Amino acid sequence: MFRAVTVGLLVLLLGGCSASADKAAAERGVGEFRRSLAAERYHDIYVASSQDMQQATSEQALTVVLRGVHDRLGPVRESDQQSWRVNFDSRGNLVQLIYATQFTSGRGLEEFVFRANGGTVRLAGYHINSGDLLLALQRQAGANDESSNGAEGAPVSNETTVIRPARR
Repeated sequence: MFRAVTVGLLVLLLGGCSASADKAAAERGVGEFRRSLAAERYHDIYVASSQDMQQATSEQALTVVLRGVHDRLGPVRESDQQSWRVNFDSRGNLVQLIYATQFTSGRGLEEFVFRANGGTVRLAGYHINSGDLLLALQRQAGANDESSNGAEGAPVSNETTVIRPARR
């Protein structure tokens, strides 16, 4: 009995160490993502992403989303981590980080999902909920419609979720 409890505690402690290390690596991954986004290196983001991301979306689709975030919201001014979670998986841990982010031209709630394996992390998903981004896209669509046929843009929901990792 004592041996089983000791082994159980050891597993929990080691898992906690792994979760902390994976979280720290994912936080560094967020920094690298943001530097790449600011430099418009969308191809680099896609190529460095995990198989989860690459199976969930094409490089072209991800580029459209990231270009929209870059062009409509601008650089990150301030970001505050709201929560984090590590899910253990046989293919490597999934680390989820949620940030309330103030960009130059708006704000949004960002969710980063990283696949952690062997001390390295790869982006498995990026989601952004931003009414400011949608309003900017709606204004652009309305301007495009007006210039092409005089019609107004269709109403858009005030929230969006973008690029989810493949769920297995």
